Amino acid sequence: MAKRFLKNNRPLVFALGAMVFLCAVLLVLYFFAREENTLLKTARSEQFLALAAGEAEAALAAWETGSPTAVVYHRITSAAAYLTMAAPTEYSREMAEKLRTAGELLLQGEILPADTTEILQTAAYGGYEKPEHGKAGDDGMPAGENTPQPWAEMPSVSRREGLKLAETMTQTGRTLHPAYGKNLVYTCRNVYVRLSHKGGVPLEMAVYTPAVHAPSYPEEACEFRSGRFLEQFLPRSLGTSSAADAEKTEFLYRFRYPWSGGQIQVDVRKDTGRIVGFQMLTEEKEQSLSAEKDCSYI
Repeated sequence: MAKRFLKNNRPLVFALGAMVFLCAVLLVLYFFAREENTLLKTARSEQFLALAAGEAEAALAAWETGSPTAVVYHRITSAAAYLTMAAPTEYSREMAEKLRTAGELLLQGEILPADTTEILQTAAYGGYEKPEHGKAGDDGMPAGENTPQPWAEMPSVSRREGLKLAETMTQTGRTLHPAYGKNLVYTCRNVYVRLSHKGGVPLEMAVYTPAVHAPSYPEEACEFRSGRFLEQFLPRSLGTSSAADAEKTEFLYRFRYPWSGGQIQVDVRKDTGRIVGFQMLTEEKEQSLSAEKDCSYI
């Protein structure tokens, strides 16, 4: 029996080949699972950092407006708790400890340290000062513009409210995440949205999706959709009317609307009729959403 098996070793070779193939498949699956786990941890950490920034921003606003101590304490401790849930770094540990100390002092009825404002600004805006009208970075407009924007008197928008607006604008659901920093920015792999703090006015938007259908929407239909988009998401005080001109590319129509502070640019896909680009310009000249790519592909 043994001699016959040694002479005809095909079953053994087949079994060894199957085992090698199975081990290779398991190894590939393992690396895929590990990579997915790493991505999930990164996204989860960024989300907790964004939540911490929102709570710190709310704590700073509550403290500056003289809100009840309980409200300020709740916001500060919530920001510290979210920081501890993010990926452990020297920054997150240090900021969480500072926020906990400030919360304990506040709870004990003592006066908060003088650097509390700086601590909250660092947690909320990444170290930048709280945005003020007319300064660089205020609602995404460049410095040197002393004229208040038409939405300057509108109520402030929270990060959560901004997220809902961004999802409605881009026709997405539960895919966008708030970016860490002082601006209301929401992103995912192929979507970018930036809103103003006052009123949640869209300042810039880009949706990069592959073209899968032949262009079928005429220019009139695309212009109508761009106008409806402006009516839905822009305040009437901007005074936008009909498009001043339009540019035609292979995958989209780009419409330009004049407004009191410059120009608004809206991109509409020709194959889906979807709004895939928006930019509020402060100069009367064309500026591309990207120097190298448009909104017609990823």
